[in-house]
Amino acid sequence: MKLKKILKTTRKWAEKQADEFPLDYGEDLSGLCAVASKKLYKKLKANGFNCELAYNDRHCFVLHNKHRVIDITASQFGLGRINVFTLHDNIEDGHHWVIKKTFTDVDELSDYQIERGWYDEQI
Repeated sequence: MKLKKILKTTRKWAEKQADEFPLDYGEDLSGLCAVASKKLYKKLKANGFNCELAYNDRHCFVLHNKHRVIDITASQFGLGRINVFTLHDNIEDGHHWVIKKTFTDVDELSDYQIERGWYDEQI
């Protein structure tokens, strides 16, 4: 499956989840970043993409080839529905895409979120 199709179908899935989840994620998918990123990560890996889950204290997203951000929930920051861009080394601390930790396993990220006190609905 091509990247563009994976991104579109996963974003649509996330929008449906936002309507059904107990927390009010809203149309911008605020608060759904980890759930959506895990789903996207699984789809990308299943289609042979080299990627990781990236985490900081406020946001989760997918990192492709160590430097390319793939974020289907960046709409919560006033950006488009699907965002793919190169991550630069000079990104400021506190920015949405600062990477504190990466994971190559969905369960490891989930365990880390639990340790950090994320809401169950966000795991």
